[in-house]
Amino acid sequence: EAVSVETVAVSVQTPEGKTIEFEAKTGDVLREVLLENDVDVYDWYGKGMNCGGAGTCLTCLVEVDNGCGERSDYENKRLKNKPANWRLACQSTIEGPTSVKTKPQTRK
Repeated sequence: EAVSVETVAVSVQTPEGKTIEFEAKTGDVLREVLLENDVDVYDWYGKGMNCGGAGTCLTCLVEVDNGCGERSDYENKRLKNKPANWRLACQSTIEGPTSVKTKPQTRK
């Protein structure tokens, strides 16, 4: 049976404290949705060095409060020294209303 696609709210908090809100569909890849909505996913290094969504560079870190399910085994391995709610945006699929903070590595 086909999985029904829902439109859900996405709320993004930037390191500067700005909140950006938009809608996305369940099943969308978080990185793509953030970029489509002009959310600044990368720090200065990631802007030039990002791998384009393959999951290898680790520059699209986000802190997910809710909405993207569990970390994959791959993410657990690559992010094992990071807080449990840090995810790679390119490896995160929207599963419901989503709340994320961008660039957690830049926050004090």
